[in-house]
Amino acid sequence: MVLSLWTLGHSTRQIDEFIGLLRAHQISFLVDVRTVPRSRYNPQFN
Repeated sequence: MVLSLWTLGHSTRQIDEFIGLLRAHQISFLVDVRTVPRSRYNPQFN
C-alpha cells in the first residue's frame, strides 16, 4: 500500500478556506504537529 503525506500551512487563512483546501485535495485526516497546538493570532486553529 502506498500512502501519501501532505503538508499544509494555515498562515492567516479563514477556517472555511482551509477546510476547502483539504477537501479539494481529498485529504480526510489531519494531524497537528505544532509544538504548541494553538495560535494567539489565529484562534480558529486552536
